[in-house]
Amino acid sequence: MARRPVGWYLKVMVTRRSVRGFSMAEVMVAFMLLSVISLILAGLIPATITGMARAAQRNTAGLLAESELAALRQTGFSLIEPSVAPHKTISPGGVDFNIQVEVGPAPLSSGGDMDQDVAKIVTVTVRWTYNNLDYTLARRAVLFKHV
Repeated sequence: MARRPVGWYLKVMVTRRSVRGFSMAEVMVAFMLLSVISLILAGLIPATITGMARAAQRNTAGLLAESELAALRQTGFSLIEPSVAPHKTISPGGVDFNIQVEVGPAPLSSGGDMDQDVAKIVTVTVRWTYNNLDYTLARRAVLFKHV
């Protein structure tokens, strides 16, 4: 009969134990980690959707302001006047965007103002409300009289 090396029994036990699979504690830890990660990801989805909606509204407000400035550029220089209440309201996508136009003298770099027969500074302000929060976006341009 051949003699077995010292520790052969331990080697067999280790081999059999590794073939058995995961212990209950390992499975519980894995499920806990998956649960925590799932809860974190589920919490991020509404914040992402809200952020995307606000970005789309800012984009819409910017387009409305630029469109209003372009329309003012097309009108005659002498016809550019500030808007009066009630201001224009446009509702794309179910959100009311209030558009206000302010006209003033264009500033000079020396600190004075240009004559309003030559140049005007036009500020288009767009206001809207989303989720009970008020938002404002303004675009400003200096318009010159074409000679």
